[in-house]
Amino acid sequence: MDGRRGRPRRCVRGAARIPVAPLRPRRARPRGAPARTGAPPPVTRAAPRAVRLERESTLLVVADDPERTLQRIAALRALGGHVLRPRGMERLRDVYLDTPDGRLAARGIALRTRQTGRGAQLVTLKGPTAGDPETGAARPELELAAGARATARVREALERMGVRREGGSAAPAADLRRALGLVEVQRRVTRRTVRDVFAPGPRPGPPLAELALDRVTYRFGDREARLFEVEIEALRKDGGAAVKAVRRALLERFGDALRPWDYSKLATGRALARRNGLGRLAEWLGEGARLKRSAVPRLARSLARA
Repeated sequence: MDGRRGRPRRCVRGAARIPVAPLRPRRARPRGAPARTGAPPPVTRAAPRAVRLERESTLLVVADDPERTLQRIAALRALGGHVLRPRGMERLRDVYLDTPDGRLAARGIALRTRQTGRGAQLVTLKGPTAGDPETGAARPELELAAGARATARVREALERMGVRREGGSAAPAADLRRALGLVEVQRRVTRRTVRDVFAPGPRPGPPLAELALDRVTYRFGDREARLFEVEIEALRKDGGAAVKAVRRALLERFGDALRPWDYSKLATGRALARRNGLGRLAEWLGEGARLKRSAVPRLARSLARA
């Protein structure tokens, strides 16, 4: 769920795409991969995925007590004509990488390593974002278990997108950063509460979408900044309508506690880092290093100018 550049989502014409390599048939397909029969596949969120299209919508929590807002949403069992079922909580540690000269950011590409609370190590590469009529944003995503195979796939995908990387010859292939000559550009921790979104009825089938309630902590040296988000992501090709319905219902029910947010966590973090570099980030933060409601319009303007 992120890496979009610091501007509102819009269709990207002529943008580079992550190449889709042929996949060998498996009994359990990665999330979002179409079944040969046209039926939606079962979803295993924790499993690494091959190339898929990420379709999602994001709301920023701007309430004075954002934790309370997330708790109220988590307590819901139905929303927008759909059923919500608890899936659990996750703790995600993300590190974003780029070339030393920022070529990935310049092309709207995001590359991260992720450590989950279950001990999984993942590598995720996301291409440029385009508009989506149902969810608001869509982008190609390649996600694999970390290791030599992931490094090779990422190198190949980057080269096809015009970013050629040559790391040190002594770097092991499993060390993505060294093998591709990359640098860290962002570090954050997300505590995520997840709800699966199902169609109503006695036999709803696999979930159409997921509702993620995120408590995000950015780290800039010895300083932290925290914010709260709601992400709704389609899990199936036919999940876009569910994303749209849940988003609309959230905005209707929670009024001014939520704000549509057209920027990724990566882009938002970059804007906060720039503010921190000016020595003025503290002006935007309140108790517990939380982003102040009054700072949100200024943050949005900073992102729109980027």
